[in-house]
Amino acid sequence: MEDNDNKKRIWYLSDGNPTQEERIKEYDHFCSTYEQVFKEEGWQSPYVCADTVGSYIRDNRDKVEILDLGVGTGLVGERLHHLGFRTFDGIDPSHGMLTLAEKKHIYRNLYCQLFTSKPTNIKEGTYDAICISGAFGKGDIPEDSVYEMIRLGKPGCILCFVGRTVAFELLLPLLETLEKTKQLKKEEITETQRYRKNVAGLIIVYRIIKD
Repeated sequence: MEDNDNKKRIWYLSDGNPTQEERIKEYDHFCSTYEQVFKEEGWQSPYVCADTVGSYIRDNRDKVEILDLGVGTGLVGERLHHLGFRTFDGIDPSHGMLTLAEKKHIYRNLYCQLFTSKPTNIKEGTYDAICISGAFGKGDIPEDSVYEMIRLGKPGCILCFVGRTVAFELLLPLLETLEKTKQLKKEEITETQRYRKNVAGLIIVYRIIKD
């Protein structure tokens, strides 16, 4: 794929206005060259996301259960595995992306579906951490999906979001509301220059509170 085509595709997925169906189809077509383009464009978000989770969970990493949302080809899981974590599930609506993630042989379960506020078939209180790298916002994972994240997390579960600031315009007020109602506790909101080459991003970390 030519460099110009790659840049057009990245713009289309990031700043265009594709329907959900068009977005999934595009990722299915994109999957074979995704990691190559990822490196060429200087994306660091999966590594920032995994490293952030690691900064909050230092002990017994081999026993920690993590949900990777918008898993793509499994770059977050690959980094988490390098850090000593061993149990990951992933969700992504692109079958092509999940096929490549599966080939890494590090995921326990991979689910091909959209992630929204609608309850999944996953058992309540399963995860110690839930992470999302670059898959939040317009056309991707919606802000009200946080309610399903809360259902799936154990008490104290870390929610880690890494993405462009614009992606979190609707999420941040909701997180503040959920903190006021004592469902979440803010750990950090930090700007990072490592999201993508010449593109800054945010690291957002909250902790789930349950009785």
